[in-house]
This record gives sequence, structure tokens and C-alpha cells, in this order.
Amino acid sequence: MAALALLFVARSASAEPVKVVAGERGMQLVVAGKPMMVFGMNWDYQPIGENYSYDFWGKPDAFIEEALATDMTLLKAMGVNTIRQYDSIPPRWVEWIYDHYGIYTAVNNLMGRYGHAIDGVWTANIDYANPVHRKALLDELEASVKRYAGRRGVLLWMLGNESNYGLSWTSFEIEALPVEGSDPRAVHLYTLMNEAAQLVHRLDGEHPVSLTNGDIQYLDIIKTVCPAIDIFGTNVYRGESGGDIYRKVFEATGRPLLYTEFGADAFDAKEGREDDVAQAGYLLKQWRDIYRNAHGNGGVGNAIGGFVFQWTDGWWKTGQDVRLELHDKDASWPNGGYPHDFVEGQNNMNEEWFGITAKSASDSEGHYTVRPRTSYHVLQEAFALDPYATTSEAVDAHFDAIEPSGLSYRYAALRAESETASLQRLRLSNLRMVFDSSVSAGEAATGRAEAPAFGHTESFYVDLEAEPAKGVWGKLSLNAVGSVAGNRLDELFYEQRALAADGSGDVTDRVAVYGAEVKVEAPLATLKGYYRTGHTHWGYEGDFFGLYRETFYGPNLDTYKAGGPLGFELEGKGALSAFDVALGPEIYWGANPMVIGKYSERFGELGLTVMHQEDLLSGGSAESSFAAPERRNRKSAVLLDLPVGAFRLQLGGLMSGTPRIGERFTYVESVEGRGYLDSGYNYVADEVQLADTVAGRARVTLDAGWTKWLLQGSYHGLVAEGGEDRVVSWQRWSLQESGRGNHYALSSGVAVSAGSLTVAPKALYQVPLVGPNPSVDALYSPQTGIFYPGIAPRDVLGSPFAVLDNRETVGGELLLVWDPTPASWYWQWDRDDKERGPLSASLDLVYRHQPTSRDANLAVLENGAVVPFGGAPPASDSWDATMEVFSEAGPVRLRGALFAGLGQARGDSGREVLRKGFSLTADWNRVRLLTRLHLDDWGPYDYDRDFNLTYPVQWYGDLSWGVKAARLNQLETRLGLRGQVRVADEHSPGWVGASGVSSALEYESGVYLQFGL
Repeated sequence: MAALALLFVARSASAEPVKVVAGERGMQLVVAGKPMMVFGMNWDYQPIGENYSYDFWGKPDAFIEEALATDMTLLKAMGVNTIRQYDSIPPRWVEWIYDHYGIYTAVNNLMGRYGHAIDGVWTANIDYANPVHRKALLDELEASVKRYAGRRGVLLWMLGNESNYGLSWTSFEIEALPVEGSDPRAVHLYTLMNEAAQLVHRLDGEHPVSLTNGDIQYLDIIKTVCPAIDIFGTNVYRGESGGDIYRKVFEATGRPLLYTEFGADAFDAKEGREDDVAQAGYLLKQWRDIYRNAHGNGGVGNAIGGFVFQWTDGWWKTGQDVRLELHDKDASWPNGGYPHDFVEGQNNMNEEWFGITAKSASDSEGHYTVRPRTSYHVLQEAFALDPYATTSEAVDAHFDAIEPSGLSYRYAALRAESETASLQRLRLSNLRMVFDSSVSAGEAATGRAEAPAFGHTESFYVDLEAEPAKGVWGKLSLNAVGSVAGNRLDELFYEQRALAADGSGDVTDRVAVYGAEVKVEAPLATLKGYYRTGHTHWGYEGDFFGLYRETFYGPNLDTYKAGGPLGFELEGKGALSAFDVALGPEIYWGANPMVIGKYSERFGELGLTVMHQEDLLSGGSAESSFAAPERRNRKSAVLLDLPVGAFRLQLGGLMSGTPRIGERFTYVESVEGRGYLDSGYNYVADEVQLADTVAGRARVTLDAGWTKWLLQGSYHGLVAEGGEDRVVSWQRWSLQESGRGNHYALSSGVAVSAGSLTVAPKALYQVPLVGPNPSVDALYSPQTGIFYPGIAPRDVLGSPFAVLDNRETVGGELLLVWDPTPASWYWQWDRDDKERGPLSASLDLVYRHQPTSRDANLAVLENGAVVPFGGAPPASDSWDATMEVFSEAGPVRLRGALFAGLGQARGDSGREVLRKGFSLTADWNRVRLLTRLHLDDWGPYDYDRDFNLTYPVQWYGDLSWGVKAARLNQLETRLGLRGQVRVADEHSPGWVGASGVSSALEYESGVYLQFGL
């Protein structure tokens, strides 16, 4: 009963007043009348494989309490009395942490540092001079302060997070720290911070307000325009000592100094290994520096503590959205304040290794354990000294007695043998085993025997990772098979690679290389090698004409057992940072052996990019018409890129197809009368000229907050081939200009946002310079003995150019997006995982008026030969409507899509297809339901659309249970049941027909076990 009474008293008590008190001997933070040094920690909870978007506070209470109990117990035992948290932490958890562990929370409002919703529209880069932006930030701060008003456990308020660095950094990743500041926007930033501090004081007079500045940049401005700030908080990475920072802050502002971030990483970039002892040494000296400059210890007297950065390693920091399962060892910025691993001209700060604890993989519930590094034990002993009941001599004696190397055995004892240096050089990862059994059957008209057929597949994957030397890393992914099922309805899948070519069904190639990656860090370049692994395009780096294409092909890579992408990237660094090179036999799927070079540099505001592509040989066979190789080519491109206020102007030129100069081609002209062979056309012969190799493109974009606008015009000579434009301008519009030669085009789109709704119409006008050839049969006259050749559609193998996706098009698109969570961009690649909230959705409506036909596409035969179709379908309009929905309500997550459309086959069939259907994925804790239904749609493979092969009905369902909640692209252990039903007719693949039968049924059911580690 006494314990319950004490707990009741604690919970009913009001917030404790916190003041900054100055005296003759210095400054102190006084809490409830007692001086308090801030022994702080930058704390978060992010399992391996997660990043900044991980919603810890959205988990069930029991999950949160278990995680907090583990970490807060360790923090309290270490001597930590405060954690730093962004104001996304629910106030009740601030009180819970304080009530149970006596640990305070410094509440940090970011003040738009990483973007903010302005009038309901997410704005990535805040304009601190804009009154609308300023009001939005202050309104959000006011609401935040009111949420925490009167709450127990709040120690102080923090504003921003290195917002001054945001004036010069170009991304959200850590870059080299700017030393001096001269950006005129800084005045607007710091006057806003002063207004914010005044607002906090009005609403909460019990807690002081601190900046969260980047070092002391703009101190001269701060001292003038920020008088309302109570504490000069700063993120400082100077190495062993803050140097003169205490004196400069005191002389300029008269305020106490609080390190809102500081520390050292636990990785030696020079030696390429973990070094927890060096980290502990830096932290020990940094805290000695704080003690010496604290109240009454002989220094400046304005040090009131600091927040160590950070509690656990941030495995997501490098790349932020990629390689989250990898503890990256790439240093991301240089700092000579840490001389033990600093080399001039090289990075030495390893952003993923700042934790004073190391973390394990999470268990089936999502919790992980931490292993305190040497720094934990060193600081535990350091904090045992009361900073306000000592002398400078006692401080030195206390810190001199702490020896990091003597405490390192504790961390070493926690390491598993697999983590020793010798075994780190070679390790196994991503083990996956799949056991699949199925029964299939079909009616006789489908070509399947009515008797059920049984089959099973066993497939095993494993990655071998090696680090033979510093800066050298490689991964080899292997696949092995046991049996391979021969009864599957969808007959193309990766494991079929192991079957004998004679059709016997025997397994002859049990082990194969599934993929490989190599990375080598050199002083002037990073070399990356890849085989069947994806890489991004260079569209955001100045590749205006899409020469270097993206290679994330998803399941297609396995379905067609593709051998590409295969090649290398050289990414320049230091003096060569403007240069990049890509080369290889198939750097994107279907590419010819080629080399691409890129030079990109900025001259003030003007950006210049120059590129050249040289095809070295012609490609061979192909697995799919999606990636059929075309003829050898040579391309050179240039881009000028200039931002002008809210506008961005881009002007590019391309020369492509010069090897085709002099090649002859034919085209037709409509005539009155009979024309050639009574076709109504005249037959005209011509040849490719130098002018036909030239292309130009101009693009203007405007980002005006709630309104964004795109205008683009392009001209491509007959053979001036570029590539696909994968750059997303705010919205992922489906209607795009072709990258092929032989056309001119004009397109424009606007995105207008109001709250959570974005309305984004777009229009396209595209016309080929020389239209497609019709099909006209040849004629032989027995009377004259003269042969009159026919006219055939062109193709990209036998003609210097063709009309394909550059066909004449007048198109319109209306894209509607409902996104109430704008901080997670709706169009990001992993939105299946990242889109949270009750409802996010999009509706995309596209209509294409295509008044003329096109030329012949390519087909891939069973032996891999690439041949053109004999003709092309007639002129036909097409349309598509697609709705996507994402929803999360409690433990249930839904992702679904509805679609309908009218379109043509890629081959020469004139039959139009009106297709429709839906797909749905539902996750409920560990249970996943996946189902899709397609009506009158093409089959699942590229050749189905090539040859216009459709099914009246295709249904698939999958119900599975996993030991963990389902995640996108995550290795999981799951047990599942699946089923598939198809209705076939005369237009379906494998149809053999039967008397009086117009449709027939085929089906498959199966069970599978997937083990993932």
C-alpha cells in the first residue's frame, strides 16, 4: 500500500520548475530548487532494418514498456538523467519514463528542419523569410507546447536541429560541417527562433528554451537577434575538447552552454575496424572538458552538461532508405578533430557507429538487445563524481583514474565469437529456404490432363559476404535447388534454370550464382561491381536524356532468369568528384556492351553535365521483349541546369545515332488516286543525314508551394535515341514523352494541393517526324516479269529508326492523390511499408488518342532469338484507370489496387483488350492475405501481351502466417496456403480446344514453408 501511495503522489505531482541561475562562480540549471548537471543521451529505438520512419510510439503499450524497461534501466544505472526526444513522443510516455526511472526528457521541436506542411502541402525546404512559413512553424510549436504543459518529466525545450547547416547542406544526410556562415537567410532563421522562444515562455514559464545549433556558426547573428533564448544548445563535433567554445558563447550571449549533441564514433576509418576504446577516450575527455567549465570548477563556468550522441548505432544513417540491414562502414564526412583515423582528403566519421551500445537483430516481437560498449562503462564511472561538489584538481584526479582500455574487457566479453575480427572477413547472411508443393489440374481444352498433377520445389538461397581488406567489400548470392516442379500453371519461374534442356524434367544445374556485388574504396574513386543486382539511374545527377537506366526489375529478373544487369560503376571522389563512369557487358537489362561517362559540375548556380555513351558490341539473345537489345549506337549529351528563384530551367542537347548516317530507309506519302500498288501511298526512299542525329529538350519547373508546374518540349531527330525519363517531378505521372528518336513533343503538368488532396492534370502532344509504314503486299506481274516489292513496317533491327512509343499521341491525364501523411512521400519506392495512417490513396486516369498506327515491335522466340513481328495493329485510342489505396487501422494494414483499361497488344494483333481487376494485400499482425482477380487481361508474361494472349478470368490467393509481422523485402519465416484459378478460351496460351467448348478451367493449389534468417 505504501508503494502504491508513493506512486500516486508521483503521478499527481505537477511539473517541476526548471530555471537557469547565474552567480559569481558560473551558471547552473536548477530543478525544483536543486542544481542539476545534464547527463544526457540522444535516445531512440530503431531495430535493425528500420530507419527514421519507424513509429516506435505507435506500437502497443506492452511493446513500448518492455523496450523502455530494458533501455531506461541501463541508462539509469549509467547515471543518465535526461534523454532528448523530438516532440513526437506522447506526453504520457514522458511522464511514464520519469515516474518509473526518474529520467527527464528534453522536448525538441524541429522548427521545419526537415520540411513542414504549409497550408496542408509538404514543403521540403522552409523559407524562413516567408511569413506564411513562419506562422505555420509557430502554430505547430504552440500546439506542441500546449500538449506538454504541466507534464511531469519535461526538463527543457529545444528548437531546431542544426537548422543553420540546413541552409547550406543539399540533402538530409550528414555532410562536411560548414565552418563559417554567410548566408543572408540566417537572419530570418534566428529571428524566427527568437519568436519561438518568446512563444514558449508565454505558454510554459516553468522550462527554459535552448537552441539546437550546429556548433557556433552565426554566433554574431544569434547574440543580436536571439535574446529570448535561455540556453545556447549546440551540436558539436570538435574531438577531445570544445576549445574556446565556452568562452565565445559566454562573451557573445551570456548564456550557459549545453551540448545537444556530441561524441565520437566507434569505428576506425583508417584501419577499417571497430574501435570502442578510442570512442571511450574521446567521450571521457569531452566530459572532463564539461566538468572543468562547469559552475565553480575554475573554467568559464557556463557548461551545464550535454547529450551524448547516441545510445545505439543508427544502421540506417548511410543511404537512409537503402541497405538498412547492413551496418555500413562507409565514412560520410571528414573531421580533423578526431586525429586517430583522420587522413587529409578522406572521410573519417562513420555515421552508423556513434552508439555507445551496439544492438542485436530484433526478435520475433520486434525487440532487440543492446551491448554496452566501453564508453558506457567509462561514462558510468565519470558521472559518479558530483560536478558541483568538487574542485578542478578533484576533477582531474577523478578523470585521470578512469582508464578506457582497462574497462574494455566488459564489452569484449559480450561479443559473440562470430563478431571477432577474423570471422568478420567472411560471414553468411540472408539465408532463405523455400519448400513448395502443389497440385494442378485442368480441363482437356486447356491442354492439361484432367487427372491432377503433383509437383514440388525446394530452393535455397544464401549470401556470402567478405571484407578481405579495408575498403573492400563483396557479396556473393547463391541459389541451390532440390526438385523443380513441372506442374505449375505459371510455368516460368527462377528455379527452372536448373532443369535439363532436353525437356526430361531432370535437375542438372543444382547450384548457380544468383547475384553478386563488389565495392572497393580508393582515394579518388569508389568502384562498384554488380551482377543481377539493381542500381539507380543518373536522372537526378544530370542525365537529362536517360542514358544510364535504372535496373530494379523486381520479380521480372527471376521470372526470365535474366543475366543482367552486369557491369561496373566508378564514382569519383575528391578531385575527381565530378566524374562518373559505368561500363560492362549489360549494364541494364538488354543493353549492348557499352561504356558511359559523365562529368557534372556546378559553376555558381549554373549546373553543367556532359555525358557520352559508346556501344562496344551488339548484344545477343534476350529473355524478354521487355529487354530486347537494339543495334549499336553512340550518344553524347549536354545539360545546362539553372535555378532561378522558384523556377528551374533545364536545357539539354543530344547527338545520337551517328553510326547510322548514310543508311537508307523508306517511308510513304498519302496521295490522291491509286498510288503505289493501289495502296493510296507513294513509296519514297531516303537516307539518314547528320541533322537526323540531333535532339534537344527544354524543361521549366516551378515550385510555388501549393502549386507546382512542369512544362517540357523536345525534338528528336530520326535516329536521335535517348532513354526513358525516370525522374519524378513531384508526382509520378504515367503520361511521359518518349525517349526514342523521330518525334517532337510538348507536355505540361500542374500539381495543385489543398490540404491532403493533390489534383495533378497533365497533357501530352507527340508526333513522329516520319510516320509508320503500312503493310502493303508485294506483287509479281507474270505479264511483265517485274517484281514490285511490298512495304513493311519498320523495326529497330532492320531499319535505322522505327515508330513505337513515339507514335502520334494526344494524351491527357488526371492524377488525384489523397495523402494525409506528407512527411512520408506517397511515391517513394517502399511506400508499401512507409505509407501509414487511416487512408492514403491515388486515382490515375489516362487517355491516349492515337490516330495512326506504329511500326513493328520485337518478339523473343523460345530459343532466345529476337525477331520483329510481321506487322502492327491499327490506329486505336487507349485509356487506363488505376486506383491505389493504403490504410492502417490498429493491427490491420491494407494495400489494394483497382484497375481498368483499353489497350492493344505489343505485337501485330488488331484485337483490343478491355481489361479490369483488383489486388489486395491485408496484414493482421502475423497473418497476411494476398489476393488478386484479373478479368479479360493478358497473362502474366511479356510474351502474353506480345502475342495478345488473354484469360477471361485469373484469380490468385495466398494466406500465410509468419513468426514476425510481414514486411516488404524482408526475409521472413512463413507458412502459407495458396491457390490459383484460371478460365481459358481461344485467346489463351496453351488452348487446344474441344468440340462445343468455348472456355475451360485450370487450377492449382499449394502449400509452402519459407524460412528466412
